[in-house]
Amino acid sequence: MKWSCSVLCYNKPRVTAGGIESILRSAPRLEFELLITDNGSADETARIIDRYASDHRVRIIRHETNLGVIVAKNHALSQARGDYFVSLDNDCRISAGSIVAMTTPFDLDPNVAQVGRDGGFGRLSRHGVGTHGPPGYERDYIDGSCFMVRTDLAKRFGGVCDEAYTFAYCEDSDFSLRLRKAGWRITTVHADVEHLEHQTAHGAGLDLREHWKNNHRLFMSRWSGYLKTRRFGHPEEPAVPRRNEESPVC
Repeated sequence: MKWSCSVLCYNKPRVTAGGIESILRSAPRLEFELLITDNGSADETARIIDRYASDHRVRIIRHETNLGVIVAKNHALSQARGDYFVSLDNDCRISAGSIVAMTTPFDLDPNVAQVGRDGGFGRLSRHGVGTHGPPGYERDYIDGSCFMVRTDLAKRFGGVCDEAYTFAYCEDSDFSLRLRKAGWRITTVHADVEHLEHQTAHGAGLDLREHWKNNHRLFMSRWSGYLKTRRFGHPEEPAVPRRNEESPVC
């Protein structure tokens, strides 16, 4: 199997259904599986998701409580059987050809570990806040709303999210920086992906301000030196497995 596409959801059933439908339409002939994670929804989301259970491409993962983005994404990765793991927020709408387009950099360059879409967040301010960046900027990280990684590499790396962070925020920029520090490349492609920003958490009854504060504090303790120079090698940065080293499979 070539691709494992993962979608997490918590409530917001209509938003989730739109994302699922776009994935199933975009790759009808591709060798892929769709992992749908219901992260402890308290509304009709479970019933909506069950509509897709008869599709042989779909596997449903259910958590009794909301584990947050970080733990749930890593759990989905641990279940992935494809060569490439595609993580999509449930408020992303992906069009035909986008999955293949995101795979192309891997085929062209064995040093590429992570691919995202043009137009997402990718530049870090000196305060460690993600921005879209000016035209032609050097990308620091891949936006967590839509990305593809080599599955085996991500598992050896301990997951696509470091669980030192809690629930959500900063885990996407941290993952890309750790990949780059280990000697891997990240890149983006033009992929027809629409992100309905802020639909995942906003309006779902979640207050994530404390997670943001705590995660941002941890992120800055690790990467403030990098943000001053845009170079790696500062002593406070986390240790990462180099490309020629093995690390445990999650």
